[in-house]
Amino acid sequence: MGKINLGSDAAAARRERESELRNTLRSLCDVALAAGPGTPAQFALGPAVHRLAAVMPLPVLVDVEELPLAPAVASTAYATICEALGNVVGHAGARQATVTVRRHGPTVQVVVADDGAGGAGPVLGGGIVTLAARAAVLGGLLHVDSPSGSGTHLALELPSGA
Repeated sequence: MGKINLGSDAAAARRERESELRNTLRSLCDVALAAGPGTPAQFALGPAVHRLAAVMPLPVLVDVEELPLAPAVASTAYATICEALGNVVGHAGARQATVTVRRHGPTVQVVVADDGAGGAGPVLGGGIVTLAARAAVLGGLLHVDSPSGSGTHLALELPSGA
């Protein structure tokens, strides 16, 4: 009778779950990126981010100030959070992440940070470049600080538009 290696079965099942989660997150990002001016004005960013954090395979601390946001701003904030958390799952090897959304005067700041491997950067045609372009269209800025070995800190600043 052959030897059964339960460790490799568990590892394969985990890899499959992580792959499914990455695909789900990618789908959410695609929906959020496709959203535009037609996004419902009553989009509640906080509950949406909490639901997203609940399905992550690592702890995600969420601190979202409920703010009145223009629909395009809310959808861009959500798309940025989806993309950043998708990168955390797919590339960072992080143990935890945080999502913070706060008003700063006439702007809203979205910060997603993790304690992973770092080394993230813009790649032509990649999600970070797409999000930076979308932020620029709204008069905002996207900044990514990701030194190798020190995690990633992504900050999006947008006019609240509300």
